[in-house]
Amino acid sequence: MVNTLFPSPVFLRSAAICLLMTVVFSCSKKDDPTAGGPLVGNWKLSALLIKEDNEPEEDILPLFALFGTCFSDMIFTFKSDGVFSTNNPPSCITEDTEIEGLNGTTKWEVSGSKLKFTDKDNEVTEFDYTVDSDTFSMSQTIMEPDPDNPSVNIKVITTYKFKKV
Repeated sequence: MVNTLFPSPVFLRSAAICLLMTVVFSCSKKDDPTAGGPLVGNWKLSALLIKEDNEPEEDILPLFALFGTCFSDMIFTFKSDGVFSTNNPPSCITEDTEIEGLNGTTKWEVSGSKLKFTDKDNEVTEFDYTVDSDTFSMSQTIMEPDPDNPSVNIKVITTYKFKKV
């Protein structure tokens, strides 16, 4: 019998790594860093929301907790000089995979309502974002092939929500 309630552990692990890679390694360069904007500081992921086309939005972060505490242990740091980094908590290291923390080669910048990251290869990833004093969220919309009908694209919105620590 196929379990249709929960995705397979392999899928969840792959999805978690892909989503984390998107956040961590797809980053943009800041030419004029913000000296003390509201994003500066340490943040923890509090929700990971996925919305596909007309389906309801779903927080998949609790599913990742079934496989360990990596995402709840990880701290994302926005420095005032425009550098973005993460810690590399022991919970993110397994015998199969190590999710490496960033070492200061990723840059961030804000332009209007856009948060941009530039990685060490100068690849830029852009998110829509909002920030309060102790919470912020960033969202990205992509079109990807429908798994049931690859000739049709579906709209996928991924939203990362963070709390200041």
